[in-house]
Amino acid sequence: MMSSQSMDPQVSIGDLANYSAVFELNVREAYEISNDGSFGPSEPSWTYTAPDKYSFYSPFVSGAQRLKNGNTMIASGAKGRFIEVTPEKEIVWEYWNPYKHNYRLPDGSAAQPTGPFLYSQFRSTHFMKDYPAFAGKELSPVSPQPEPFVFIPPPPPPHENSGTVED
Repeated sequence: MMSSQSMDPQVSIGDLANYSAVFELNVREAYEISNDGSFGPSEPSWTYTAPDKYSFYSPFVSGAQRLKNGNTMIASGAKGRFIEVTPEKEIVWEYWNPYKHNYRLPDGSAAQPTGPFLYSQFRSTHFMKDYPAFAGKELSPVSPQPEPFVFIPPPPPPHENSGTVED
């Protein structure tokens, strides 16, 4: 587990100020265009971010799907992490893609970012167990699951005036 590096080896900790979020907007309402040209809801109906923000960060390829049970399936695509969260934002199911792709460009370089992005997925779709394509197939989890990546930011650098003052 990395504890003092960013998720992408080419990005320094100081540059890492982004996080990912899921927003649900109510688009069934009628909205009027305001004088400044804006329209739409003033805030989302529902949002999800990780409690520590950065462990959920995905700079590309991700998505979300509202399920029939009211939960939301979220793909954090860059890391190949899939979670199902309740409307109260509790994770009830989690899966980490154990398959990495070793695609190479013609010059031999990696076709996508490396590091924790080796297991990236473009998106995911939730299918119920009774989906016709699953008939006659064994549905069982892959074991062992890969270790999850948890970003723990390093402590801030000491300030020049952080020493103790003597009386």
